[in-house]
Amino acid sequence: MKLWERVVEASLRKVVEICEQQYGFMPRKSTTDAIFALRILMEKYRDGQRELHCLFVDLEKAYDRVPREELWYCMRKSGVAEKYVRMVQDMYERSRTVVRCAVGQTEEFKVEVGLHQGLALSPFLFAIVMDQLSEEVRQESSWTMMFADDIVICIESREQVEENLERWPKRSTNFIPDRSRPGLTTTAIGAVDLQGAGGNWATVGRRSRGGRRVRRQREKRKVKSVGLRIGTLNVGTMTGKGRELADMMERRKVDILCVQETRWKGSKARSIGAGFKLFYYGVDSKTNGVGVVLKEEFVRNVLEVKRVSDRVMSLKLEIEGVMLNVVSGYAPQVGCELEEKERFWSELDEVMESIPTGERVVIGADFNGHVGEGNTGDEEVMGKFGVKERNLEGQMVVDFAKRMDMGVVNTYFQKREEHRVTYKSGGRRTQVDYILCRRGNLKEISDCKVVVGESVARQHRMVVCRMTLMVCKTKRSKIEKKTKWWKLKKEECCEEFRQKLRQALGGQVVLPDDWETTAEVIRETGRKVLGVSSGRRKEDKETWWWNEEVQDSIQRKRLAKKKWDMDRTEENRQEYKELQRRVKREVSKAKQKAYEELYTRLDTREGEKDLYRLARQRDRDGKDMQQVRVIKDRDGRVLTSEESVQRRWKEYFEELMNEENEREKRVEGVNSVEQKVDKIRKDEVRKALKRMKSGKAVGPDDIPVEVWKCLGEAAVEFLANLFNRVLESERMPEEWRRSVLVPIFKNKGDVQSCSNYRGIKLMSHTMKVWERVVEARLRKVVEICEQQYGFMPRKSTTDAIFALRILMEKYRDGQKELHCVFVDLEKAYDRVPREELWYCMRKSGVAEKYVRVVQDMYERSRTVVRCAVGQTEEFNVEVGLHQGSALSPFLFAMVMDQLSEEVRQESPWTMMFADDIVICSESREQVEENLERWRFALERRGMKVSRSKTEYMCVNEREGSGTVRLQGEEVKKVQEFKYLGSTVQSNGECGKEVKKRVQAGWNGWRKVWGVLCDQKISARIKGKVYRTVVRPAMLYGLETVSLRKRQESELEVAELKMLRFSLGVTRLDRIRNEYIRGTAHVGRLGDKVREARLRWFGHVQRRDSTAWMQEILPLILSGGDVTPVLTIPSYERAPWLEEVRATKFVGKLSAPRPLVSHMPYHLMPSTFFSSKAKVVYITRNPKDVVVSYYYFHKMASFLHDPGTFEEFADSFLAGNVMFGKWTDHVKSWKNLDLGDRILYITYEEMIQDLRGAIERISCFLNRQLSEEAVKRVTEQCQFQTMKHNNMSNYSLVAPKIMDNSKSPFFRKGISGDWKNHFRTEYEARFNAFISEELKGTGITFPWDEEH
Repeated sequence: MKLWERVVEASLRKVVEICEQQYGFMPRKSTTDAIFALRILMEKYRDGQRELHCLFVDLEKAYDRVPREELWYCMRKSGVAEKYVRMVQDMYERSRTVVRCAVGQTEEFKVEVGLHQGLALSPFLFAIVMDQLSEEVRQESSWTMMFADDIVICIESREQVEENLERWPKRSTNFIPDRSRPGLTTTAIGAVDLQGAGGNWATVGRRSRGGRRVRRQREKRKVKSVGLRIGTLNVGTMTGKGRELADMMERRKVDILCVQETRWKGSKARSIGAGFKLFYYGVDSKTNGVGVVLKEEFVRNVLEVKRVSDRVMSLKLEIEGVMLNVVSGYAPQVGCELEEKERFWSELDEVMESIPTGERVVIGADFNGHVGEGNTGDEEVMGKFGVKERNLEGQMVVDFAKRMDMGVVNTYFQKREEHRVTYKSGGRRTQVDYILCRRGNLKEISDCKVVVGESVARQHRMVVCRMTLMVCKTKRSKIEKKTKWWKLKKEECCEEFRQKLRQALGGQVVLPDDWETTAEVIRETGRKVLGVSSGRRKEDKETWWWNEEVQDSIQRKRLAKKKWDMDRTEENRQEYKELQRRVKREVSKAKQKAYEELYTRLDTREGEKDLYRLARQRDRDGKDMQQVRVIKDRDGRVLTSEESVQRRWKEYFEELMNEENEREKRVEGVNSVEQKVDKIRKDEVRKALKRMKSGKAVGPDDIPVEVWKCLGEAAVEFLANLFNRVLESERMPEEWRRSVLVPIFKNKGDVQSCSNYRGIKLMSHTMKVWERVVEARLRKVVEICEQQYGFMPRKSTTDAIFALRILMEKYRDGQKELHCVFVDLEKAYDRVPREELWYCMRKSGVAEKYVRVVQDMYERSRTVVRCAVGQTEEFNVEVGLHQGSALSPFLFAMVMDQLSEEVRQESPWTMMFADDIVICSESREQVEENLERWRFALERRGMKVSRSKTEYMCVNEREGSGTVRLQGEEVKKVQEFKYLGSTVQSNGECGKEVKKRVQAGWNGWRKVWGVLCDQKISARIKGKVYRTVVRPAMLYGLETVSLRKRQESELEVAELKMLRFSLGVTRLDRIRNEYIRGTAHVGRLGDKVREARLRWFGHVQRRDSTAWMQEILPLILSGGDVTPVLTIPSYERAPWLEEVRATKFVGKLSAPRPLVSHMPYHLMPSTFFSSKAKVVYITRNPKDVVVSYYYFHKMASFLHDPGTFEEFADSFLAGNVMFGKWTDHVKSWKNLDLGDRILYITYEEMIQDLRGAIERISCFLNRQLSEEAVKRVTEQCQFQTMKHNNMSNYSLVAPKIMDNSKSPFFRKGISGDWKNHFRTEYEARFNAFISEELKGTGITFPWDEEH
């Protein structure tokens, strides 16, 4: 019968598919598989320091209680043929049995319930029953596992485990969990609970399968040992000993070394050679100082550096999942004050108390005390192999060890006295340097002794212990191999790439039409021609001297070593030693030669890259941590395993990028703009490629923009055709939808917290080119409000900062309060609802074709997170904009423009820079009301106002001004705020900003100190590095600040300190500042600030009418005396009102003073509105204005390239030029009732009758000039006279700012030159736009008759 059952079973197994959760009696599955799956799950949760609740369920008399009807039902439901069901029924029908016992057999009886125990078919039938009964309640493996009737239920919360358990017996009342066996209940109390850092296991009701020996061997295979040699040494001083110390550590195979008495001032890290890195701290270059030296392979494992004082510091390392804390200490000497000693031990206690109990600790210190021989009474903390007798300081060491439950490692190993003595001086031989570790980890220490025969330190000797850590085996993540695309910057490589690509295409010049084929051919050609990186982790080697000759020598040395290891003869040994010496000589020569060539090349253009590379490397060497390999979970517990770190990064960003804020669903619709769009032109592709920067990280498609630049016109034609196909089909290649997300630290907060990182996506470069083409088209049709300064052409942070500072100064001068709220949005880019984006695009007038194109860019987008331990699994991104996308900034500006349409005020009362919003008002109540309106407008559409980062500031505050509330919650009130990187103060001063600029300068200087302080680099090169790296940080935003002499002097003093440090001179050398600046080729900082103001303010902006008035007004006010216009620059005799230096120049003028300005009416100073100042307002044909302005952009280096004339004219009409729209400016001054305070005059009237215009102006100013004076003024104000007057033609301005050779400042001085530049069609469009803008204002001009 059993044979018959086997035949039936084989047939049934072919038909019935049992769930993967069932391990019992299944082919290719065993108890080992189930045990392994459970252990893996538990280990993951232990590594992640999270709770896992497991319940082991056993069924009462499972085989004997299976209802036969339930069995037939389950077989039929599993798809078993009815023939087989009847055959099995026949096996169980009329079954009878007897019980055979020790005293004989019983009478026969029927068996009508359950399965036959001992039959071949029963296990599979039971598996069928369990499969069907658990179908609705089981989870995926390994959260639910079954081995016949043994069930394991796993889940993350205790409540859900109980809930899941209760669901199991409800499926069939005939199967009841066994409540009588110890530890097996229907509640979660008896679960296997894994919690805490220690990972304590509690197994309840678990059966033991497999022998003890087998289990031990299996556990052993899961771990490996990591050997460490840890030492401590008082070096006396680190000066001049770095390389010697590194050689000693390399020779003695020391991995970690605590050093004391370094006598180095500062707190940083420094490479000392041979791959070793010193982390040090000291406050005085003459005494004390501690440090820790790490071998190269452990530098990346540094998690935290704590510099407590110049006597105590600690490092935390993560080694294969094990946390190791290394503490370096230097106790006060015997003769020091007791207070100093107590402070040292107190600091050491604090360090130990801050280290979690489950982490390992090793202290290497010079305790300046003798613990002595013997250990009577102190057996728990030390051995008996000390030196001599114990003193008071030694007793402090023993007391500390007892307090912290530590052991003095030196004393546990019996060595000769020579290998126990750590200090020798004169006739004294003592033991003062010790290594301590936790008592529970003493078993990991296998040896400890003093190393003799080294001469690094004069008096102290190095103590070294051998520590073995048992760690879990982990599978190293593979480093992705990358094509060496950077070689394309070399012309020969570029030419070879083009030739090989042409060969791969069968000699064709034109690229294939489809993207997939072209991309694959390009990648394959790149790999063959340019090569592929090894995939190994990049070592921090100075690769410019690591040439082929050196590598060949090292290879020969390695072969000789291998030969000697195999055959230990004297001849082989001598050969190896000789090659060792030869390699050292060749390395030294190569390094010296390479550095000589490097310093020679630094004066060349090609050498600049080497210079900055050298600076970056030395800056990296000075940082404690170069990358973060561990991260914290939601509960703040540190994750160490690669899998758990990757899982946490994925969890954080997946939640961030797929979760919307609460918002109202839009009910109203918006009309879509259905219009035909033009095909993508080749010139559009060229411009987009030109805007793409080279040398950027590639996306997942591994095709950088350098490829397209290398291929030239062939690439332009291919991309134009490709983009037209994408535009027509509204479907881009699937490869472009993938991206790699790189977390970038925000430089604030906990470095191990995911929330302090901003995710930047590495996207396909080709897609970015496509985005730039689309962006250029959208910018032509979408007009963004003037309140938006972020990512707008010809606008920058400086403009927004200046507008805010001007507003604050006006209210301070008028002794009135100004209330400002700085609004910040939470995760603005990542929380933009996609539906809102489409709505805002349609409402902005974007053609539906482009809307669908952008929708396609975001459809099915997927990304992975690339972190220090590898890449995570891929996940979808369904919310927000792409960080790192070329199109995203403009899309965000479009969204903000539409959402704020009903709540924003005119600039500067409302200003936006991307998601940074400033709301200003004259009253606290009004600004609070405006803030609430902004909150409602934004949050109802899914953009959330940050309650913690939104801040309130009151300028020129009076008593009892109160606070601002947002939904009943008080907004943080501040006296200063860092707005777009520039600090603004409530009192209107700029002292804090000057100090911040000085600090920023020092931060920049420290980044390149490795180059600036290198004596082999010339002073001229140092000055160049200083001007390009340090000075821009000091000058940022100072164009908008009114500096006093004292503050300007403060900046100058800081700069001279940096320059003196760089050149290696001090004040004691008595070298004059002028010589220092001349040596470094660095001009005065004050002059540079004024030059920056000149560049930004645009007071050299080409507006002939205003420049003309700067000539006329001083002449009229001086009664016709031409001396001022011949001796004083125009911007001093008629200062620009918007320039910070205006107060300085105005103070030198006698009343009435001439002032000029391009500012609109509402931005004029508050004193203007209450004064009797008169205004001469000059207008000019806007077509002539745009022509003049176009040529000025060409000759002014500080302004952007205007592009084609029509492109610039479009920007002019849109107001994307300095001082905004021409029509807005005219309307702000024309629609006024200033009575006799304003005179309107046109440029064209002055051209026709200059003398008459001068008489009108002099009459308006109540200045009666004689006939002779009018004649002199008229002659002096002729165009040709002004053009040749150096005080008026800006020829005194440096050519690097305004190049008059490209176009003179005074170009033609005629009216109607626009006719030589406007096409008939464009003129009509230009006129229509101006007319539409001025419609209904009643404003007319003489040139209107020309239309």
